[in-house]
Amino acid sequence: MGPVDGLFYRGRFHFGSGADSLRFRHIRARSAVSASVIDGERLQITVHGRAREVFPTEDEGLASFLIEVYGREAWDSWMSALPWARIEPDRMITFRNQSANGR
Repeated sequence: MGPVDGLFYRGRFHFGSGADSLRFRHIRARSAVSASVIDGERLQITVHGRAREVFPTEDEGLASFLIEVYGREAWDSWMSALPWARIEPDRMITFRNQSANGR
């Protein structure tokens, strides 16, 4: 378990990590994962599923999205070489507390 900079793209969570990271060694051996995004008491999204390695350099839309988020310089200098994964959900659960939004 550990934090990642997860991004929601085309209905799926995506994240990157180091090529030799424990995280990716684990995913490659056992793909079952769970992840949560929590914004205080306002919003929670939890996904249970399988992490699949993806290659943004082979997916122009995903690469463009990552460049938009992180910037061209970071992408060209080191981020494009990272392994990336997408979580294919078996189940997604959401919670939104409108009263926490000040409404």
